[in-house]
Amino acid sequence: MWKFNCKYYWAIGWLCIGLLHTHCRSQKSKITPAFYYWKTTFNLSANERKYLKELQIKRLYVRYFDIDWNPYQKEAQPIAELKWQTQDIPIPCLVPTVFITNRTLLNISYNQLEKLGNNIANKILEKSKNLRNVTIREIQLDCDWSGKTQKRFFKLIEILREQVKGNGIKTLSATIRLHQLKYYKKTGVPPVDRGMLMFYNMGSLDGKNTNNSILDLQIAQQYLAKSKKYPLQLDVALPIYRWGVLIRRGRVIKLLNSLKNNTFVNTRFFRQKQKQVFEVIKSTYLNGVYLYKGDLIRLEQISAHNLQQAAKLLRRYIVSHQLYITLYHLDEKNLKNYEPKELKSIFYSF
Repeated sequence: MWKFNCKYYWAIGWLCIGLLHTHCRSQKSKITPAFYYWKTTFNLSANERKYLKELQIKRLYVRYFDIDWNPYQKEAQPIAELKWQTQDIPIPCLVPTVFITNRTLLNISYNQLEKLGNNIANKILEKSKNLRNVTIREIQLDCDWSGKTQKRFFKLIEILREQVKGNGIKTLSATIRLHQLKYYKKTGVPPVDRGMLMFYNMGSLDGKNTNNSILDLQIAQQYLAKSKKYPLQLDVALPIYRWGVLIRRGRVIKLLNSLKNNTFVNTRFFRQKQKQVFEVIKSTYLNGVYLYKGDLIRLEQISAHNLQQAAKLLRRYIVSHQLYITLYHLDEKNLKNYEPKELKSIFYSF
């Protein structure tokens, strides 16, 4: 007759749980590191090429052009088109990306969507035809659509899919904002193959609810709670840019980009008022913008540690067998704030 030893079976139980956990961890997502390229001229510097090589970047999301509404001609038109200064792309996979303003979709008629979809497809194919050593299998649309523009945007996606058939394009993707993730039953889910979760720009620029509007994990977590129910395979975009929020008499005036580490060390013009807030004490120009005495600039930037924390948070919610982790965006001014090994560790924290 068998004698049951509770301690023995308890130990076996924990061993099984441990093996199951190990198996689950071994089934981690396949990570593909990527960058966005968001400039109007494509010309990689030596340092940008160095980072692409050291980080083993396999994919580049390149902004080809924006679509905006022309109120005079009453039609959607491409603006800020990318110009190729070099067509030698040192990575195997390129994803043409098109930004569409929400006001375009507010103004365009359903009858005009067919023409717009056709124009987008033709322009992407035309701009891609002379590229060397690169494969294009995906197109991404970037649009912060609203409840009023949802149907037009989704219809445009369906039209574009038909237009690129037979041209080697296998995948359509769209960017997904945090509010679109949380309230997807209200905002809808775009009819694409994949979504790119834009994990940045999540706080108020005026600083009322955050000290850093680019990345605030407390705010982000409020949107992630139901992300596992989102009916679309998600990838993730993380921020590596910085900016200064220019505040004048309590109002946000504009964003100051391309700020250097030593921008505010000149005590003739600036004094530090808080940890990341600087006051203009003498009127001056900064990057072509005239600053008045009394203006405040809140410097917002993301450290490698911040990105590590974001990765640890996201890996609890984003489940995908193939995960594209994309940094926004590839620019020497952004890269100099991070060592390659820091960025590599972020990619593989998922």
